Amino acid sequence: MKKKLVLITSVLVLAVASAAMAAGLTQETGTTIETAFVPSYDKLASFMGYSTDEKFDLFHKTAVFMGKYCTTNESFSFVEDMIISGCDPQTTMDIYQFYLTTNEPISIVKQIYDMVYNGEPIVNRDIVFETAFNAITNNKCGVLTEDDVIFYLESGLTIEDIQQANLLSRRGVLTIQKILTERISGTSWEKIVETISDEKISSSYKNADSTTLTRALNISSVTNQPINTVLSNENSDEYFSSKTKEVNTILKSKGYWRGKQSENFEKIALNAKEKGISSSKLVALMNQGFSEVEIVNMLNDPSCSDATIDSIAKDEVSK
Repeated sequence: MKKKLVLITSVLVLAVASAAMAAGLTQETGTTIETAFVPSYDKLASFMGYSTDEKFDLFHKTAVFMGKYCTTNESFSFVEDMIISGCDPQTTMDIYQFYLTTNEPISIVKQIYDMVYNGEPIVNRDIVFETAFNAITNNKCGVLTEDDVIFYLESGLTIEDIQQANLLSRRGVLTIQKILTERISGTSWEKIVETISDEKISSSYKNADSTTLTRALNISSVTNQPINTVLSNENSDEYFSSKTKEVNTILKSKGYWRGKQSENFEKIALNAKEKGISSSKLVALMNQGFSEVEIVNMLNDPSCSDATIDSIAKDEVSK
């Protein structure tokens, strides 16, 4: 048993943080929403560009990410300034998402970036970010040795327990050692999350697993909802879906859009040509944000022609 534990813990000590994204962070955590804040994306669009598919894909991905997670003027401007100053957008987003699992000031995003990015893609990003985070914070959240991991596993805890404890410890309230010791003593995950969040969790969720509770904590931090509300909401992705729609609406209204053509575009273009409408007109409509399905609906209008398609498009928007 001991040999088997040593084999898995040598990897676990390095990768204990790798469950952070899997624990729900791909959709959550960390700042307080200011509902009045509406980002413009003007600087971002001007700097990143959107005139080619490649440019638009990166710009759109970045804008949607920031619309979901940069929920205050301060956080949005911070990430925007990093990207405009030349920081790699994907790495910046990845570090920002890591930061959202902590209670650290947002400045730690740039500190981690400066420590880890050298112009090359980062392998094992979670581990690299965790190492930098621990160095910057002087290991205040606790760091496990291989012997520590073996001890906790032999005490009846699981790798999942250790991973979730690591994620929760970043909040700076309880160290990873304290959380795991509490678990060995029989303290429930909801009691641990209550201590970290300072929020009473309903008895309805007393048997909830650590991943569910951690994810709810993360989502509540972003959406500014009580943890119990998040736990009771069967469709917890609704907030993030609505934010994506908001971003798309803003980008389309400002003309920061590039339509995507599918394999059906040529067939649609032939249908349009029969009505005297050029393919360039279709592209222009797609760049305004109309999908191919919406364009097909316009073309199916009996009155559709080159002279009327713009007015039909306006009617389509109002539906």
